[in-house]
Amino acid sequence: MRILANTLAAAAMLSIAMSSPALEFSLAEAQAAWQRGDAETARQHWQALADQGDAAASNNLGHLYENGIGVERDVGKSFALYQRAAEAGIATGQFNLGEAYARGLGTQQDTVEALKWYMLAAAGGDSDATAAVERLQQRLNLDEIGEATLRALDWRRDQHKRKSQP
Repeated sequence: MRILANTLAAAAMLSIAMSSPALEFSLAEAQAAWQRGDAETARQHWQALADQGDAAASNNLGHLYENGIGVERDVGKSFALYQRAAEAGIATGQFNLGEAYARGLGTQQDTVEALKWYMLAAAGGDSDATAAVERLQQRLNLDEIGEATLRALDWRRDQHKRKSQP
């Protein structure tokens, strides 16, 4: 019985040690490494965090794959990582996913889908996305703009439903 109690206590301590503050520290460490020019350390931290489901780390890792920084360039992988971040509501990830759709990086080019993600990113506070929305709206017709708007509204509605479910 005493062994079981000690095992449970050790498991609880390990669980506490691996909780979100440790993840935040690793994300902060990754950012610090990136800022000092240590892309390899940043990549290692972002990869570990992305593997644990951290959407912001997925977005940052997507940037490395898109540009071949410390990894072999893989736009398909960067697209998937941006998509994970965007679906989680990370505004920068939404902007990056919009860029991927606009440029056809890792996916088929789709300017309506690009506008959708730019709109969502702009609503989330990404300042680059606002300019991208304006730029792309000048190239699209009213039907395409309306379709992108409906897609963005549908995405937000679906997100709200997911968050309100237990």
